[in-house]
Amino acid sequence: MNTLDHREDGRAGMRAGWEVKTLGEVCDRFVDGDWIESKDQSASGIRLIQTGNIGEGYFKDRDEKARYISEITFRRLRCTEIFKGDCLISRLPNPVGRSCILPETGVQMITAVDCTIVRLNRLCIIPEFFNYYSQSHYYLQNISQLCTGTTRNRISRSNLAKTPVPLPPLAEQQRIVAILDEAFEGIATARKHAEQNLQNAKTLFESHLEAVFSQKGEGWVETKLGDVYDVWSSKRIIETDWTESGVPFYGGREIVQLAKYGTTVSNAFISEEKFQDYASKFDMPQKDDVLITARGTIGVGYVVNHGDKFYYKDGNIISMRAKVASNPYILL
Repeated sequence: MNTLDHREDGRAGMRAGWEVKTLGEVCDRFVDGDWIESKDQSASGIRLIQTGNIGEGYFKDRDEKARYISEITFRRLRCTEIFKGDCLISRLPNPVGRSCILPETGVQMITAVDCTIVRLNRLCIIPEFFNYYSQSHYYLQNISQLCTGTTRNRISRSNLAKTPVPLPPLAEQQRIVAILDEAFEGIATARKHAEQNLQNAKTLFESHLEAVFSQKGEGWVETKLGDVYDVWSSKRIIETDWTESGVPFYGGREIVQLAKYGTTVSNAFISEEKFQDYASKFDMPQKDDVLITARGTIGVGYVVNHGDKFYYKDGNIISMRAKVASNPYILL
């Protein structure tokens, strides 16, 4: 399979016969979605597709969280209808510029203002080819260079239009898509098997765990969590105190990622000065503290490691510190 070079001018390069154009140049339609306020929404009607529905190359249905507007509101606001096969690009993180191809949902649809509607010119580019390209390092790096924002990265539609797109011949695009389809199908199958194995292991672990704690041994004593742990949350940091770099400022999402993967990327920071000021007045995360998510995905725990340096959002995360020496992982 041909690969994409990365040239010094930041444009995604090409092999012999590959042309490069900007995203705006390869579209028949390139417009933002509609500004829909909460007061405009209704319990049913025309579905509002939002940035949260756009995964990295796939559509996230999230039907249980679906929002709608009425037919009357649709006409009053002169909304732009979107259709199966349209490509939607999120201009907000995470990551900025992720895209998906809209599937058939069975209902009439519009999209929100932070989503760009892209109808590609099929005479020069196959939507599936662009959808795969949008997941590449080259594309995301070009997007990051065009982002703006002091506290939260975003890209304007005009800057998004400047993003370079490689254009192999259509036959080559089809070949690349076929290869990647097969690869992703294999990955999906392997992931399904791995998830099933993980679920089996988790079930076995939980059965052992239940046996241990339901059949209490001699000398076991029940007590309240607050009797053996100090429990608190952080002091509030307002959004105007966020900075573009400095000490990472985590929410529940980052704690979940740390718990699952041992690493995360922060979208928000506070200055070193603010961190040191708070450290002189309040508790900071310390080794063996247990942080528990209290919003979003609730109840996920992370044990702070030596060398961790971050602060976290109040109310989103609960801190616990043992009053006497103990293994913090017993809480997880």
